Amino acid sequence: MFEKEQFLADLDTFIRFKTCVDQNRNYFDAARAWIKRFFADDKIDILELTYNNYTNLLIKPHESRAPKLIGDGHIEVVPAEEQLFELRRKDGLLFGRGVADMKTQCLMMMTVLREVVEQNNHNDFWLLFSEDEEVGSYNGVRRVVEYLSEQNWMPELVFVPDGGPDFAYVEKEKGMITFSVTIQGQAAHGSRPFLGVNAIEQAFAFHEALREQFPNPKDEEKWVPSLAMTTISGGGN
Repeated sequence: MFEKEQFLADLDTFIRFKTCVDQNRNYFDAARAWIKRFFADDKIDILELTYNNYTNLLIKPHESRAPKLIGDGHIEVVPAEEQLFELRRKDGLLFGRGVADMKTQCLMMMTVLREVVEQNNHNDFWLLFSEDEEVGSYNGVRRVVEYLSEQNWMPELVFVPDGGPDFAYVEKEKGMITFSVTIQGQAAHGSRPFLGVNAIEQAFAFHEALREQFPNPKDEEKWVPSLAMTTISGGGN
């Protein structure tokens, strides 16, 4: 039976774990321990899969031998000011680090799993919680998919309630290509830039050339490639 106030109290507890992407291990350890206690009285198995100090939780009904559906979430959040790590309610809305992305969704899936197990109707519903989605998922979902494949546990469907715009249902994506470019310049003193070649300026020119080939769409309805320069650094040899 769903109890709103208990859910909000649990959400407040969940949010208070400062599971930031800078990998404060104590908070991550405490959050995982709390998740285990959440399921302590249920017929639930929790597997820990750790890769390069990132730990993933694979949560399954004890009687289930393979998943048909996996609910996928992440428990880490981006850093924020201290006061944001507690749940606040105002005008019917909830505020706090992770309310939207995505501790509320994780707790909702935890609540559903516990409910279906209590009803003895587990239906092969599993959960996967990672802690590196905000930094690329290289040691999270990517590695767990390999593990699931090795165990012959690949599900028929994965549900990821980690939002489209305004929580719209997302059924497809364009995919992503990442790449890095090294541009050589010629060093010169800052008072005589005309004696050298500024590699950073060359990088901007390269970016503008790419933008001409791949102009960014202006709204969500334009289903075309988009381009983002995310990091630029200079001064190397």
